[in-house]
Amino acid sequence: MDNIAASLQEWMKGFGRDGSVEIEMQLKNVSKTTFKHLMSKLKRTGGWEAVQATETLDRFFPSFLRTSCNMSTGEETHTVKTRLKDPLDLTLGSVGVRFHAKKEKILKSSDPLVLRHAASRHLSSRHKQRVSFRTATGFVYDLTRVKNERGRVTYEVELEWAGQNTALDLEAATQSFIRQTENLVALVQWYTSH
Repeated sequence: MDNIAASLQEWMKGFGRDGSVEIEMQLKNVSKTTFKHLMSKLKRTGGWEAVQATETLDRFFPSFLRTSCNMSTGEETHTVKTRLKDPLDLTLGSVGVRFHAKKEKILKSSDPLVLRHAASRHLSSRHKQRVSFRTATGFVYDLTRVKNERGRVTYEVELEWAGQNTALDLEAATQSFIRQTENLVALVQWYTSH
């Protein structure tokens, strides 16, 4: 984890205060059972600054354009994500972990890229049901059930730095990011071994 910690420290120093950058950790190959255990654990933990449930239909187009439709409000959001750094992959015990740093640009409906693809067929789509748990120190745990257009269901567990506006020192935030990742991995290992 030391080599990851150095890279994560660099990412946080470079992008940690930029609200358009998402720095996140994603657990790979999460089973339905593990997902349910983690959801239950996070709900029982309490003390969250906010808990939010959302349901979206995400459609993906060329040029990295994603259009997300909020199923409750009908509101559409158009975004383009650009990778800032190569992902960092590691295995902790039996759990695969990937760290990302991506810049997210929100586009208006009138943006030429959105207009160009508005009438075209999307490349793929995903129906997502997400519950987000926000900490007071600027981290968000996202647990998402994803169903692709072929009906295949997968489960995503992510931990994202969203503390660009907090007073938390970026070095302390990096250490907290690492600790929370290790704690999440330990929980997954415990759930999968029992």
